[in-house]
Amino acid sequence: MLEVLGELYDERLITGIQVAAYHGGRCVVSACAGTLGTADPRPVQPDSLFNCFSVMKGITATALHILADQHLLAYDDLVAAHWPVFGQRGKEQTTIRHVLTHRAGLHKFPGLQFGLKELCDFHTMLRLLEEATPTSVPGEQAQYHVLSFGWLVGGIVEAATKGQPFAEFVRQRIAAPLGVDDEFMIGVDTSDDTISSRIATLVNGFASLLHFNSAERGREMSRERSSGRERSREFEVERE
Repeated sequence: MLEVLGELYDERLITGIQVAAYHGGRCVVSACAGTLGTADPRPVQPDSLFNCFSVMKGITATALHILADQHLLAYDDLVAAHWPVFGQRGKEQTTIRHVLTHRAGLHKFPGLQFGLKELCDFHTMLRLLEEATPTSVPGEQAQYHVLSFGWLVGGIVEAATKGQPFAEFVRQRIAAPLGVDDEFMIGVDTSDDTISSRIATLVNGFASLLHFNSAERGREMSRERSSGRERSREFEVERE
């Protein structure tokens, strides 16, 4: 595994990576290689934090399933039954099932009209979603809700829990019971060095979200990397 990861890194097919494999409930492979960003020469460690992007959709859906299991909502409930302000501009008949199956007609939201300031403000996006108009009749077409899924589900969860922050719900009800609340989180406290020091650096359109957002620091780190700083790889294999 380590050899494969090294080859991928040398061929520039990956920047940084963590790999884990489980068999029979046991972790039998745990490996990492590369660096924390193209402009960040820090080596990837087992506890490094990466943005998981759409992997989060499974977690957000799980949050809704937890509430359904507790009979706090039902899949065929109208979203507006829990989140009244949502029920406007053609969304009045949108159900929770429509949201979970990507049939809410809001797959094009938010488009390109908003910047990172709005996109990174969860409750601002909820308000904008309340005012949005679906591009198709809810329930008629399945279209992948690339970005809007998280806000839709998060808004329903907050409404059904009478205002509990979605990030806190996920931490308390999903991450903490699994023992991964220091590894899996929605939003991070960058003032906490134990967290910020583990965050990977994003590029390609996410410049203002970079952990190292100083242009000079970025150039300095690029020079460090190009000077041949040793990259770190950690590998552990357990055999039964």
